[in-house]
Amino acid sequence: MQEDQRILDQYKILVRFLGKTLGPSYEIVLHDVREKNPGIIAIENGAISGRKLGAPITNKILRAVEQRDYKKVDYILNYTGQLKSNKYTRSSTMYIKNSKHVLIGLLCINFDDSKFYHLHEQLLRIIHPDTYNEHMEAQLFADKEQSSLVRKKLTKTDALDVEQFHSNVPELIAGIFNKVAAQYTVPLNRLTQEERVAFISQLNEFGMFRIKGAVHYVSKHLHCSAASIYRYLGKVAK
Repeated sequence: MQEDQRILDQYKILVRFLGKTLGPSYEIVLHDVREKNPGIIAIENGAISGRKLGAPITNKILRAVEQRDYKKVDYILNYTGQLKSNKYTRSSTMYIKNSKHVLIGLLCINFDDSKFYHLHEQLLRIIHPDTYNEHMEAQLFADKEQSSLVRKKLTKTDALDVEQFHSNVPELIAGIFNKVAAQYTVPLNRLTQEERVAFISQLNEFGMFRIKGAVHYVSKHLHCSAASIYRYLGKVAK
């Protein structure tokens, strides 16, 4: 336990170092995953996601932890995060393990590159003559539209895997629940038992039930008892 704390304390220093070295376009975050409800214990440039100390782990990384991806890889690189402002980040996460290879923390870097797109457009306007600039702007608009269509298609296809940043645990619970619920076209109070088991299975894959208070939330919104949720989890575990 003391070893784990020493390791995380060193990473707190690294968070400050990277935040100051890379600058305000990079959000650097350290999560402690030793307890239930993993949360932020160090953060620099948190204005990017609007999070502070104590904010929970993201849905995507919680899912990765639940799936034990850290046993196969040391980090995941360049995945997409979606901010509340609907801007996107390029994000990467490193798994922090102790000498016994037990996962104890996560070091996350979220890069907000939106301002660089604006800078790119401004440079084009300065460098090219007006007549050519009109052509370039039209081309940029076409490229942007195409990129937007690709992103919409990707988001729709992989909606469950897009990372979202939440400020507190209730937001995280609701966010995961709503992602799964969006796949169902019938009211949740009309799901069959088989559909409820499938619903619980998906929530479980996201690590939902690692979070304190999740069972109560799910039972309320699935219109069933907490005992039923535990029974469904028992079926999923078999």
